[in-house]
Amino acid sequence: EVELVQAGTGEILERIRAEKDNPGGDIYLAGMTDSSQVPNLDLWDEYVSPYDSELPEKYRNIDNKITCWSLEGSILMVNTDLIGDISTGSYADLLNPELAGKIAFPDPSLTSCGFEHLTNILYAMGKPEDDFAKGWEYMDKLLDNTTVIGSSSSIIKGIVNGEYAVGPVYENGPVEYIAAGADNLRIDYMDEGVIFQINGVSIIKDCKNRLSAEKFVDFLISKDFQEYQVGSPINKRSVREVSVSSDIIPELKDIKTIDDDGKYVAEHKKEWLAKFQEILTSKK
Repeated sequence: EVELVQAGTGEILERIRAEKDNPGGDIYLAGMTDSSQVPNLDLWDEYVSPYDSELPEKYRNIDNKITCWSLEGSILMVNTDLIGDISTGSYADLLNPELAGKIAFPDPSLTSCGFEHLTNILYAMGKPEDDFAKGWEYMDKLLDNTTVIGSSSSIIKGIVNGEYAVGPVYENGPVEYIAAGADNLRIDYMDEGVIFQINGVSIIKDCKNRLSAEKFVDFLISKDFQEYQVGSPINKRSVREVSVSSDIIPELKDIKTIDDDGKYVAEHKKEWLAKFQEILTSKK
């Protein structure tokens, strides 16, 4: 039996850190490895599943503390009832004046989703050697057209309910609604390219249910679950080579993808968040 506590990545991490002398949870299952787990290695216990060696080498355990269990892409979620004939196939399209006030962007300081989109924008528009100047120039313009929200789940619900026409979120957000029958939603994969990050799972240091936590990690990367999660109703990308496919999400080979440098991103996270907040504050 698993008891779930659902909240934003930042909120969950703050709670785990506040409870580190008396953990209230056993498993951390949120955010991306580079942006949320690697910068907080002191919060996790060491554990390498016996199934880990069965994964492709690039998806094997990180620092003996982070087990990779799925892939997640940064995408644009669109309400087709509201968007009309306005194009949303790229980041560049979001600068369209017709979309002013109709876009919700997740705050990268509070959500891993927002930080991953910030990273995706910097790499799609700019280059590390010039400090992503064109990416920051784009971000400045985008925030003129955008409402910044502190919860990616609120953005997803807002798009579903017609509060916003489009929002940069994770792939799995709209997938869940589309799989449940929502016919007013669309997923657009940015023409500039999509970064697919790794979802990780970690055991919280000194947790109270260690054996169950280990079995949960084993379950997530077992062949049976990895095959199951790709199809309906979950439609999530596997870190294993699987024989099944999703009816909703396209295969990676059919999407333009971008690779980022996880170590570089982690080293510059605080700097990038400060710069984002500086730009956001200048708009007020």
